[in-house]
Amino acid sequence: MLDEKIEILLTESETISLLDIPSTVTSADADGAEPVMEKHNRYAEVCSSRMTSETYVDQPVQTQNGATKDKPVQTEAPLRVDAATAFSILDLSDAPEPEQTVDISKAKGMDSVVAGLDSGTERSGSLISSTSTGCASSSQKEVDKFGTILNAQSDLQLTTMSEAFQNTLLVMERNILSSSVQHGLVPLLEDRVAELPPSLTCLSVFSCELSRGRSISSLAWNKKNPDLLAVGYGEPDSRNQKAGLVCCWSLNNPTRPERIIHCNSVVTCLDFSACSPGQLAVGMCDGTIAVYDVQSPDAKSQVISGWHPGPDSSIYLIGTREGVIHKCSCSNRQQFLEMYKKHFAPVTSISWCPLNPDLFLSCSADCTIQLWKHDRLKPVLGFATTYGSVHDIKWSPKAATVFGAVNKEQLEIWNLDSSFLVPIIVQPAAPGVTMTSLLFASHTDCVVVGDSEGQVTVFLLNNLSNGQPGNTRAGSTNASCPGNA
Repeated sequence: MLDEKIEILLTESETISLLDIPSTVTSADADGAEPVMEKHNRYAEVCSSRMTSETYVDQPVQTQNGATKDKPVQTEAPLRVDAATAFSILDLSDAPEPEQTVDISKAKGMDSVVAGLDSGTERSGSLISSTSTGCASSSQKEVDKFGTILNAQSDLQLTTMSEAFQNTLLVMERNILSSSVQHGLVPLLEDRVAELPPSLTCLSVFSCELSRGRSISSLAWNKKNPDLLAVGYGEPDSRNQKAGLVCCWSLNNPTRPERIIHCNSVVTCLDFSACSPGQLAVGMCDGTIAVYDVQSPDAKSQVISGWHPGPDSSIYLIGTREGVIHKCSCSNRQQFLEMYKKHFAPVTSISWCPLNPDLFLSCSADCTIQLWKHDRLKPVLGFATTYGSVHDIKWSPKAATVFGAVNKEQLEIWNLDSSFLVPIIVQPAAPGVTMTSLLFASHTDCVVVGDSEGQVTVFLLNNLSNGQPGNTRAGSTNASCPGNA
């Protein structure tokens, strides 16, 4: 069989075109090259004369062709209620008496007096003669009293080291500090002046030694205690990733956090439980989701897995690095329900509207913000910024037309009732600091902003309903903080 001759016939198959991309470059030797070259020459002349010409001005323009709709609105005057409190002398008599405490400085002074009594008869006699003119029995009573106080001093040291005493000091410190910052955290109960433009007022800055130099990735308010703020620290995109850190801050104590939680990986997101306000869920860069009990001093955790849901617990959104947003369902894990395509850079944040569950906002590294309706594949509105990638975006829990966004250089507050083109408030970041996240307060007109230096700044929103197009830098002059200087 090896010597047998075998004939093999080779023929050419038909040419199959897999990809055909028309050329966008015209050869200089082509027949239609002259009109193209003339067009390029005219464009080059316009670009060269643009810098010295007074007829060209840079101005961003955005055209909105929204659907018109007639909608009647009727408002009622706000209700006012007078409240009064009565206090009688019986409340003082029925109040519990405070526990008697021993002054440490007086105890030390009495200790030196007793030591002088034991040093010698002459010194003791001179001391007794100089302090009292009574009989020897009265002097003996004083010595017994000093000995009783010395025993109380040893008991005082045990009391100061107890856990109950440390908790009492923590509450006392919080109350003392709250009296100094309460005037800024609670808005004044006066009528706002209609002529004043929107602005931001810096109230306080939350920072400690552990958080300095760490970028803030997420913020969350406690559902039951609106004065408790959880802050997650970490840089997911950094090559030299540090261990994750979570700090629970109280608005009454900006000097140090109430709870400090060390995580094994960088923190990417966190939120408090609505059913159990003492439980804090933390998502990490390595895919771990841990639940911590912040009511316990050691903050024990349980590891679980999950995702970020929208208003419907069975529907959730996923932003991708390609700029596509996927709408997914818990009941259908094989495929996506919808695909929202508008961004051409990585999606950095998605936020559902708390007052309208059909709307959500998305921001991206392509310097744009898109407003979506979940049953439409094209955005309803688009907003552009000229200051680079938008890092985070959040809706206001009080107004469906107000939202905030942070980018590398500034904080922007948008009010769609005033303008679709420009924000009504712009707060620049401190030099060398990048704003990374923000969150609106649900119980006050405040917004908290986290930056790349680990600081959390609280701003008060003033006259937000009085915004007019063009007042874009109204709050940039009165919102400076000592912590950002």
